[in-house]
Amino acid sequence: MKKLLTNKFFWIGIVVILLIVAAILFWRKRTETKAAQEAAAAIGANTAVVTRGDITSELSSSGVISPKDTYSITSLVEGEVVAADFEEGDMVEKGQVLYQIDASSAESDKESAEKALVRAQEALELAQADYDEAAADYGDGVYRSTMSGYIKTLYVQTGDKVGSGTKLADIYDDRTMKIRVPFLSEQAAQIGAGNEGVVTINETGDVLYCVVTAVSKLDETLTGGQVVRNVTVQVQNPGGLSGDYTGTVQIGPWFSVGDGTFDPKVNTVMSADITSNVQIASLLVGEGDYLSVGTGVFRMDTDSKDKLLRSLKDALDKAQETVETAQTRLDTAGESVDSYTITAPISGQVIKKTAKVGDKVAKSSGTSSTLAVIYDLSQMTFQMSIDELEIRQVKVGQEVEVTADAVEGVTFEGRVTNVSLESSTSNGVTNYPVTVTIDEVGELLPGMNVSSTIFLEKSEGTLMIPADALMRGNRVYVKDTETAADGADATGAGETQAAPSAFGSGAGAGTGTATGTGEGTAAVGSFGGGGANPAGGAGTTGDVESAPAGETAGEGSGRTGRRQGTGEGAAWGGEGTPAGGSAGTSAGTGTGAGTGAGTGEGASPAGAVTTGQGTAPGTGQTGASASGDQAAQADAAAATGGTGAGSAAPGTTGVPGTTGAPGTTGATGTAGGATSTAYTGNVPEGFHVVTVTTGIITEDYVEILSGLSEGDIVYVNSSSVSTQQNFGMPGMGGMGGGGTGGVRIQTGGGAPAGGGNVQFRGP
Repeated sequence: MKKLLTNKFFWIGIVVILLIVAAILFWRKRTETKAAQEAAAAIGANTAVVTRGDITSELSSSGVISPKDTYSITSLVEGEVVAADFEEGDMVEKGQVLYQIDASSAESDKESAEKALVRAQEALELAQADYDEAAADYGDGVYRSTMSGYIKTLYVQTGDKVGSGTKLADIYDDRTMKIRVPFLSEQAAQIGAGNEGVVTINETGDVLYCVVTAVSKLDETLTGGQVVRNVTVQVQNPGGLSGDYTGTVQIGPWFSVGDGTFDPKVNTVMSADITSNVQIASLLVGEGDYLSVGTGVFRMDTDSKDKLLRSLKDALDKAQETVETAQTRLDTAGESVDSYTITAPISGQVIKKTAKVGDKVAKSSGTSSTLAVIYDLSQMTFQMSIDELEIRQVKVGQEVEVTADAVEGVTFEGRVTNVSLESSTSNGVTNYPVTVTIDEVGELLPGMNVSSTIFLEKSEGTLMIPADALMRGNRVYVKDTETAADGADATGAGETQAAPSAFGSGAGAGTGTATGTGEGTAAVGSFGGGGANPAGGAGTTGDVESAPAGETAGEGSGRTGRRQGTGEGAAWGGEGTPAGGSAGTSAGTGTGAGTGAGTGEGASPAGAVTTGQGTAPGTGQTGASASGDQAAQADAAAATGGTGAGSAAPGTTGVPGTTGAPGTTGATGTAGGATSTAYTGNVPEGFHVVTVTTGIITEDYVEILSGLSEGDIVYVNSSSVSTQQNFGMPGMGGMGGGGTGGVRIQTGGGAPAGGGNVQFRGP
């Protein structure tokens, strides 16, 4: 039980701790929110705080929903519909049969084309064989014998032209003799080729062995009514056996019923077997010569040979073309048969069906011949009309947000799938069609009206300000920060930026040598006036020595900062001598001017006079009467000095000082840095100018890439009219090496009477 109580208290403690943490976080958030609201109220209606957030650049338009694809089904053939197994509203798949049209006539044409192709292929095979044989037989230009035997008579000679069927020679061979004799039909039926027997020569009574070579199937009737069939046998000629001899034959137990006459086995005419005429260049044989199959008979001349082979090649090519023509005809017939079966070209929904079984359909000749309409509803598309000034921002793949009045409360996601260059112009305005595709169509239907927004660019968690806070030239008025603590030291930096003061100041670098002295006396206002600005040899930027803050209000015991150039002719700047003033101390900074010598300056109390002095030569300038947050001046030829710092109690504007005595002009130093331009314009009191780099710009907000920080307070131009930008003239420095106008940025808030941290920044 004790353990259970311990666990219970443990979990209660955990819950209490969590509640306390949640309360602290809630209180802190509420406090921060209240503080931000109070700060915003204190800032005023014409200001805004630089915040982080998401910003998008977008274009809006409207359109009408269409299906991804729309197909009208038509017929390429004529005939009667024999099948149409679908209805309007059905979902069909790609390739599904919609209509079947009577194709009997087309099938007959296809069969005829198939037979024609077979014949053409057979002719091609023969032509190929002829060409191959001729190339082998006549490639060397020699015509060869097609049979064996002795040349009894030769009918051709050199120079003759020989064509197909031309008689070449009589061929005779009596080494083997043959004799044909009749046998009774029933006996002949039992005799076959290859059976052996004997032949008796009637004239000599000699008996020779024989072999059956053929048995006729034809029944013949001899005188006396005997039905017989002829049997042919052959014997080897023992010599002297000729066509004048006769004989009888015995095959097994059967005897011939008549005599036969001996004939040579070969006794024929050899004719030319050639496809075109050729000319005999020379004979290769003579009468009495024995020929074997393949023995050369004559040699053709070269032209004849080439012509012969060419004619055979032409015949082969023609046969090949015939096959190709027949194949094309068959393909066309097959396609024609396929056209009688109409299938769905896409998967989708049947919107319209116009033909039924038994209807006669004709070839497509317009919309009247449409048999069906199918919509592909897997995706939806619509077109946006984009103005010519904005079309270059639209790219394929950009996201599009789509809404439809007919489908309330639902936002659809689309994407740009085509940016067409086929523009249209109306009333001097050119627009381009942009196609948007929606993948998840939900309840969208073709024909619905939609509104759409293209997201051109998007940046998340970025710095942003109201659009009316951006002035011309990418300038923003930023509210000065609160003043620094009394007696804070002055600081300096070597940059060039736009300043809120009415003038520019500058510093540069140069070298030179001169002698002379100059003095000037200037009354100083809230921040004290400048001392003498002697000219002389330019020096490089001097080191900075910071002055301590004033000790006691009104005593003015603080020292001004000093710096010294490192070039030839460099000298110490003048020292401000503060006097008693009103309560409070202030740290200030100043920008020295002059060639080769920096000029330090510090704040002076009310009514005090600061005397500047220097050993560098040059003409002393009249000390300026300073008021507010004005800075010393430097023209484009001013040399760069160092940056000084000092401290003193602030006071009211003093009495203008007198002009210092002129000194000897120093030698001209080398040129300093480039000239900068200080901004002067209608800057609201308590604000300074910052140049920013922008990103996405919309009607309401501007993305800030650089120049501002989160929490900065910026001025908002409620009238939406950008402030004009003016450029102040750079102040005059000494006559040494040229420098550039500097820029001062006041980071403290309010007027300088309370003391603040003011930064003077060189180029």
